[in-house]
This record gives sequence, C-alpha cells and structure tokens, in this order.
Amino acid sequence: MELKHVLSKTWDFIEYLLLLLLILLIRLLSWNSAIVLAKNLSKFTSKIITKRYLISVDNIEKGLKISNSEARKIADKVWENMGQLMAEFIKCAHYNKKQLLQRTELVGKEKIEKHLAEGKGALIHAGHFTNWEVMGLTISANGIDKAAIAKRTSNRFVDKKIISMREHFGGKILYNRNPFFSCVKALKQGKAIGILMDQSVSHGSVFAPFMGRMAATSSLTALLSLKLQIPVFPVKVIRKDGKIISEILDPIQPIGSYTQKNMMKTITTLNSYYETWIKEDPTSWFWLHNRWKREHEAKKYEKN
Repeated sequence: MELKHVLSKTWDFIEYLLLLLLILLIRLLSWNSAIVLAKNLSKFTSKIITKRYLISVDNIEKGLKISNSEARKIADKVWENMGQLMAEFIKCAHYNKKQLLQRTELVGKEKIEKHLAEGKGALIHAGHFTNWEVMGLTISANGIDKAAIAKRTSNRFVDKKIISMREHFGGKILYNRNPFFSCVKALKQGKAIGILMDQSVSHGSVFAPFMGRMAATSSLTALLSLKLQIPVFPVKVIRKDGKIISEILDPIQPIGSYTQKNMMKTITTLNSYYETWIKEDPTSWFWLHNRWKREHEAKKYEKN
C-alpha cells in the first residue's frame, strides 16, 4: 500500500513537471504560434483518448440531430478549441493587467457594476463555452469582485498551480462540493459568484431537459437566486478580431419566491441561453464532457 502511494505521488509530480514545461513553452511562443501548437496537441490527444473522442461525437450527433460524419467534423473542431483555450488561458494567466486588456474585452460591465455598487450580490451564469477561463480572468481584471465555483483536480500539485492561475487578477475559487453556504456568505458580502452549470453533477442536481435530452443539472444558481432574491447575469464569450470578448447580458430577475416549480422554471431559462449559443456555434462548447451520463436515471427521479 505504501509503495502504491509513493508511486501515485511520484506520477503526480511528474504530471506537474510536464505541466510546468508546457506552460513555459506556451509562454515563450508568440500568441499565434502557441495556439497552433496547442491545437495540434489537442488533435493528437483526441486520437489517443479515443473513448473521450467518441463521447464527444455521440453527444454532438444526438444533441444536434446530425449524421455521424457531420458530428465527427464538429468534434474535430471542438478538440481544436480545447487546445486553443488552453494556450489562451496560459498566456492570459501570466500576463500583466495591461497585456490582458489588450487581448480581451468586457462588454456590458456597467450592468453588473451598478448592481454591485448597491452592496448586493450577483450571480454570473457561465458555462464551458469558447474560453470560460479567460472570461474569469477578464472579469476580475476589470475590477469586479467575484468568486467562482470550481472542481478540485486529483493532483494536488497541478490543482495548486491552476488555482493560482485562475486567481491571478484577484477573485476567489470556491470548491464545488456542497458550496451553498460559501456562496451565500460571499453574496451577502456583495460579491459576484460565477457558476458553470452545464456539466453533469451528482450533488444538488435535478433533471432538466438540455439539448433535447434529460440531464443531471446543478440547481445552485437557481436556488441562490430565488432564496436570496438576487439577479443572474448571463455572460456570453466569443472570439472576434483577435480578442476574447466576454459580454454581460441583461440580468434575469427572480421570478418569485423559492418553490420547486419556480426553481425548475429558472433552470429551464438558464439552460435556454446555452442551448441557443451552442446551436449558433457548436464547435465552441465542451462536448467532451459526458453531459448525459445520468440520463437513464431521469425517469426514476421523476417518480420520486
């Protein structure tokens, strides 16, 4: 058992060193060269992790109701996007503020600033679209006091490095296992909380339709909005003219007091934003995740 533990820790450290090497290489390359390299690395990885690649193809085929050959073309672009966002994140997380603001733009920040200026907390509705990591850096670099929910990685060396990159321009990372009370505390302090709710979750989930299929969906954003009576600000991320643009949209106001019915209505509304964006640009969403892995549990859930 001790040997197994030592080997595990050794491999974790090797992974960490490989990550540091990749970060160094990306930082040394120009912006465009780093993206080309990262795209090719990601495409190569898709040929090795065939199970994950096939999950992305199956998700695209069923979600967009297209042929397998069409789904594979989109999947190839999705994997390229994963490489691109990795390079962009590494670059931006090691920039100074001036350099970051030359590569990014935050549109509509006055909407959330006005609300936060009143000492009220706000929720940021985000997902794994285009480059959510750079979006988080951009919001913090623009002076918005925010925290974000994240999942801890199993490698503690890697985890520590990624957290330091995510918090480079301020903000706080809250881990996603039972984060309700941490979120309430931060919101009552007048902070904005970023929550990505487009992945399958096991804790605090409900089943809701997403891209035509039932998916285990985080109820946290809707729950906090209704319980605390605070708005949700959707943020759409696109790439345009060499910049990564994060656009804060008009807030979604609570539709009433907390009830199960109002919570499900709110979740449906939140999901609709991402359904629209994914249909507009399917290559920019994170189809790699096994989003519908608990789909078979939906009927059992409804009976209860």
